[in-house]
Formats: sequence, C-alpha cells, structure tokens
Amino acid sequence: MKRNTTRNIVLTALFSALMFVVTRFIQIPYPSMAGYFHFGDMFIFVAAFIVSPISGGLVGALGGAMADATSGFAQYMPFTVVIKFLMGVVAGSLFNLFKNKKGLRFLGVLIAVFINAAGYFFTDWLMFSWQGAVGALLPNLLQGTIGMILTVILFKSTKDFRIFKVTYKDNCKEETK
Repeated sequence: MKRNTTRNIVLTALFSALMFVVTRFIQIPYPSMAGYFHFGDMFIFVAAFIVSPISGGLVGALGGAMADATSGFAQYMPFTVVIKFLMGVVAGSLFNLFKNKKGLRFLGVLIAVFINAAGYFFTDWLMFSWQGAVGALLPNLLQGTIGMILTVILFKSTKDFRIFKVTYKDNCKEETK
C-alpha cells in the first residue's frame, strides 16, 4: 500500500492549526487553578483515526504547545507536548487495533482521557501542590469526556468527506497476502 505522504502532511498541519485555534480562542479558565478548559483535543483523535496515530500525536504536541505558548501558559509546554503526543498515539493505535469491532474502536479515546487527566495531575502536583492537582483533576476529566463525545460526532461526520475518504480507507484497509 502506497501512502500519500503529501496528503498526510497537509492533514496533520490542518488538524494542528484547527487544534491551536480552537484551544487558544475558545478557553474557559479553571476557577481554582492555572489552566483552562478547551475543545481542541477532538482534533488529536480525529487526526489519529483518519491519518495515523503518529499524526494524532503530532497534532496534539504542536497544536497544544502553540496554544500554551500564546495563552500565557508556556511553563506547561514540555508537559503538553508529551501528554498530547501520547494521547494521539494511544487513541490511534487502539482505533486501528479494534477497527473491525465497532464497540471497541473508541476505547483508545477513553484511555487517552485518563492519560490527559493523569498527566496534568502530575504536572500540577510538580508545579504547584498535590491539593492544586486534585482541584484540577475533575475539570480535566470533564474536558476529556466532552472531547470524547465531540470526537465521535466529528469523526462520524467527517469520515465520508472526499478529502478524508482516501486516507481513512487506506488506514483501515485489511492487509491481504
């Protein structure tokens, strides 16, 4: 199977930009902590499903780091890069592993939500205190849950678009020998 690398690069850049814009400009600050609620994580997952797990990780790392840098949260950038990259790789890998089992296809997104919450829990603990980390845990889980719901909606509505169809079908094609 020949991969269309130009298309994959363009889609990765497009989803990174979308994640940045949505994360940066639609922010709801947490009342008790330094941080904010956003809807950008859905682009990590859609890129991981439509393009590749690595693409999803890159979307998370690039889009999330750019949003942190321009939102006044540059201290979170190294943590965001690692956490968001892992979210994309895990979600995309499990999506591909369970691509023929509709009930399990989105299991990776659920695990990625916990990776996000745990990653930022330890980040906040390291940067502030364990009390602060506990205070941000529920908002991070809520953000992940809403992101998971939006991901399923966005994925199901975009997978039939002509621009994504070729890439999605290539990524979900069964290997025959």
